[in-house]
Amino acid sequence: MKKLIKIFVNLLTISRIIFSIFLIFNATKLSNITFLMIVAILFLTDQLDGFLARKYKVQTLFGAVMDTVADKILCITLIIPLILGNRISLIILIGELAIGLTNLIAVLNKRKTTVSFIGKVKMWLLSISIIVGYLVSFGYIPKIIFNISCVITFVIQLYVLIKYILLLKRRERIGNSNISIEFKLEKLFDTDYYLKNL
Repeated sequence: MKKLIKIFVNLLTISRIIFSIFLIFNATKLSNITFLMIVAILFLTDQLDGFLARKYKVQTLFGAVMDTVADKILCITLIIPLILGNRISLIILIGELAIGLTNLIAVLNKRKTTVSFIGKVKMWLLSISIIVGYLVSFGYIPKIIFNISCVITFVIQLYVLIKYILLLKRRERIGNSNISIEFKLEKLFDTDYYLKNL
């Protein structure tokens, strides 16, 4: 049963990447409502895959890395078109790229990324800002709502980024070996290995 849940969770994560690419090439062919529904479902899969992985204890290194990659691909592919209509969306793109770069540096230094409550709040705010941006571009709501949501999201992104950098610095200072994780191919789907090194 756990193996099936692990496969399902990983498929949910990978589906975000596939549908992000699908949206790039097909966004203009979809109705506004269909586009927004797909985007909302994709953002919900981000919450669902993590929830299921934790609930059934099927977290893996592959899942953690792919979740981060899928989130960044989805958000960046959705933010870039918004910049053409409203340049303020550039700030949330910069915030997301900075967080992604920090995660990448941490991973390259064999440091595990951590999911925090404020990180989840940031992702929800970013999701809402992106959806609001498209509601504005489709003419459903006024532009000021998107501007406000972008500023709030960017402030939270900065907070998450600073907090994450401070956490990595503190871990580096104390040299705790329990927070280091090796990227071994045979351990990518090993739940015990991931949970032991959590």
